[in-house]
Amino acid sequence: MTSSQHGFSNYVYRINATDGNLGSFYAVEPYPSSTQILWQVEQVRFHYPSEHTINGQSFDLEMQIVMTDTLKRATYCKSNRGALSLFFNVTETQGSFWNWVGQPEFNFDLNLAFGKSSAIQSVMFGYVGTDSEPNCDDKFCWYLNYPQQGITQATLDMLKQTGVAWNNR
Repeated sequence: MTSSQHGFSNYVYRINATDGNLGSFYAVEPYPSSTQILWQVEQVRFHYPSEHTINGQSFDLEMQIVMTDTLKRATYCKSNRGALSLFFNVTETQGSFWNWVGQPEFNFDLNLAFGKSSAIQSVMFGYVGTDSEPNCDDKFCWYLNYPQQGITQATLDMLKQTGVAWNNR
């Protein structure tokens, strides 16, 4: 998955699906529902520090995989939009997912951050709320994946190279 449109804004580093190929996955809505939603990834946002907390714990980085219910099958997520959040804290080592950081052009593979067995190996929380960025869509589905993963301080610093003074929250 290649992306050429990326940059900094409001303590958020964004990668847009300019070629329409950041991937897709199935998930049920956060409320009791058996309807499988096909979520098409449209953007990835890196918020630092994290917007969400889990049990009062904040994280060094939150990766929000923003997606659209292209078939409009959602019952509770009326905006037909949502995000899967992965959380990262600074560690000594990190996975190969982060190899794209600092490269002018790169292949961006979400499978390296969230593979097929990730949901089995972690806890997933969900709720219906609002998007944290304008237009602040209501009835926006959030999926929070825990536990957190690692990112080195050097990689986090490369993502933070910006002079922006505020964040959408």
